[in-house]
Amino acid sequence: MRHLTKIGVYWGMVWAIGIGLMLPAAAILVGGPSDVLAASNVILTGRLELEGRSDSSSALISAGTYQLQPNSDGTFEMHLEVDDGYSMLIDAPGYLSAKAEAAVQGDTTLDVGHIILLGGDATGDDVIDILDLAFIASFYTTAEPQADINGDEQVNIIDLVMTATNYHRQGPIIIGLDAQLRQMISEAGITPLEAGPEPDTAKVALGQALFFDKVMSGNHDMACSTCHLPLQHTSDGLSMSIGVGGLNGVGPQRRNAPDRFLHPRNSPDLFNRGQPELVTMFWDIRVNGSKGGFTSPAGDMLPGDDLDSILAVLAMFPVTARDEMRGMPADFEKFGNEMALIDDEDFIGMWEALMDRLLAHEEYVFLFNQAYPDIPADELGFQHAANGIAAFIIKAFAFANTPWDRFVAGEETALSDEAKQGALIFFGKANCNRCHAGNLFTDQLTHNLAMPQVDPGNNKEQPGIDLGRAGETDNAEDKYAFRTPMLRNVALTGPWTHAGAYTSLEAVVRHHLNPEQALYSYDPYQLRDDLRDSFQSDESYINDQLAHLDPLIATPTELSEHEVEQLLAFLQALTDPAAVNLTNVVPQSVPSGLPIDK
Repeated sequence: MRHLTKIGVYWGMVWAIGIGLMLPAAAILVGGPSDVLAASNVILTGRLELEGRSDSSSALISAGTYQLQPNSDGTFEMHLEVDDGYSMLIDAPGYLSAKAEAAVQGDTTLDVGHIILLGGDATGDDVIDILDLAFIASFYTTAEPQADINGDEQVNIIDLVMTATNYHRQGPIIIGLDAQLRQMISEAGITPLEAGPEPDTAKVALGQALFFDKVMSGNHDMACSTCHLPLQHTSDGLSMSIGVGGLNGVGPQRRNAPDRFLHPRNSPDLFNRGQPELVTMFWDIRVNGSKGGFTSPAGDMLPGDDLDSILAVLAMFPVTARDEMRGMPADFEKFGNEMALIDDEDFIGMWEALMDRLLAHEEYVFLFNQAYPDIPADELGFQHAANGIAAFIIKAFAFANTPWDRFVAGEETALSDEAKQGALIFFGKANCNRCHAGNLFTDQLTHNLAMPQVDPGNNKEQPGIDLGRAGETDNAEDKYAFRTPMLRNVALTGPWTHAGAYTSLEAVVRHHLNPEQALYSYDPYQLRDDLRDSFQSDESYINDQLAHLDPLIATPTELSEHEVEQLLAFLQALTDPAAVNLTNVVPQSVPSGLPIDK
């Protein structure tokens, strides 16, 4: 049992209920005080509650040499004179511990809010475990003070239930953690994620069939689902996607055929892609804009007026890409692939040929008629198919019930303390939200983070190089810049980066902390064996990447090992449990009768 100065106490833990942390001239820190400029007079106020008790005066609040006991109703006001900050401890017999550390600058008042200490630490070791339950049980029906957690002068079932409820809790944690995080959330403009309009049911049914049907590809061997597998959480588990002609099935075991090319970029996930605030798509944001003003590789050929959303615009293009779904010219002779002979710039010709295929199936005629009853079959275009695909993606892959979402909506216990600490780092010390901004955790812009480049790149003139956004703009300032990915369900969607260069989320986080060091020390052996030799390690290329490094990330960020763990805990908390298993979105069959990749 531990003791403080003149009063014997047990350490206790708090559940901080954030009811408004006022910071007129102070900054609460996760890791402790930082440098400040001058001494400060600090007033700490709040209300302490001992779980199960009406009188809180047995607690002791300490800050350096300052100590006081709260009033019986738990209110307290502590006056401190500090040089650079303070560390406050709150203790009470039978309860877990609480602490707060802050740096201050200038005179200030801090309201640490309503604090509830959790009971059950009968043995005083700052952990509620089987030893506490056994100790309390050994004094059952007696008046032993150490076992009488709620102070009613009788050791009974109430003490055991309280202890069991808090089983495996341990202290100390930071007081006011919820309040700190809610203040940061408010400053960042984060609100609960609101779903967009519910998509039309008939369009969803049409889109589901199209999404899983290999009739959409030139050689009848690829579907949207081949690169966006439900079993791989809407990606494919590969660093680089493998399109037409792929071997050995789907997912991580899929291999490229000798006469084929890898798709030059990682297949992004499809979670929450129907949010109305989205205005950019693809790694190089070559599709951007909003209803009535879309920009795309098709230029004036894009039937933008008939497209429901930017997600529908995106759905127009995978079917036109040779290495994704359309196939190579030689595939006409091999597979009767009529789409392979269409000129690469003839988007209208490609879309019309694909519609001819689809409408040759009676079931698709029916599905299109259900979705578009007022449009004659001979006036249907692939834009109507794209609207269906978008509707299905919106319906099937929209998730907003993550622990983070629940916390933002007001559920204090939805996030673990470790994840809350990670969120403070994300929005504070690490400044991740400068780019991963808003409810979707993306600014929808492109940034050069000097991510490792893996073959084949996306530059036909210089194989192995991917210029990113500059490949679309021809602007040197855009070299190696890629769209900020959304982070919803990010823990499920590896490998990560535009080239799938990192196979662990921790490695991606560490790259962000020091891009130059990470790039020079990159280990290609984390990649699959057929990609290891393709890492672009040429020194001149790496130097050029670093020369164009985004200033937002150029200065290394120092995080401790524990802070990295906390940041990862926060990223894990962006996972919706319902997104883990997506088998329910897979149909039993598709109109073409072709096998389904799921």
